[in-house]
Amino acid sequence: NTKNSPNYPVRLVSKIAAPDIEVKPIRLVFDKTAMGTKDVKSFEIFNKGTIDLEVKGITLSSNTSQDFDLPTLPTFPLIIGKGESKKIEVHYNSTDAKDDSGTVKVASNDPDSPEVKVELVGKAQGCNLAAVPPQLHFTRGERKQVTIVNQGNRPCTYKGAFMGKTTSKEFSFFLPPPAAQILGPGQKLDFLVKFAPADN
Repeated sequence: NTKNSPNYPVRLVSKIAAPDIEVKPIRLVFDKTAMGTKDVKSFEIFNKGTIDLEVKGITLSSNTSQDFDLPTLPTFPLIIGKGESKKIEVHYNSTDAKDDSGTVKVASNDPDSPEVKVELVGKAQGCNLAAVPPQLHFTRGERKQVTIVNQGNRPCTYKGAFMGKTTSKEFSFFLPPPAAQILGPGQKLDFLVKFAPADN
């Protein structure tokens, strides 16, 4: 180096070839599913890296509601090339009007993000009438109360209460509430069941 030959800095950039996973969206919300029906949503796995992305497995976490399922998974390992993507379906089979939650785990060979999670939220919509208590035990000549509660998140129409065909004639309703009533979420109706055994 001399005064007439100054130093000139040269910037050196090195980039290691690697896969780079990106998952969109990272949260699936099933909020318009009618109770007792099935809904399907999907997320997409992108490879933003410079070499193939190897997806080793896609699973549901152990605390995921059983109402969620992954019935259409591809064969693993799943290879996603540079700049390519793959959609994954999540099925939600709502069995009641209670909220459901869960997590999908995506395992890959991405060195920075070996596992990516997708949050699952299920909010089934519907009416859900339930009897409380679900079972009554009687002694001779008793009357016991039954409460009908709407445990769903949509109004229910109470059309009346009836004894099953195999029910003994010794059981009957005592002043049941009138039919054709609308029960909003959390609302209830009370009525009495009477046990009057025939004399021996």
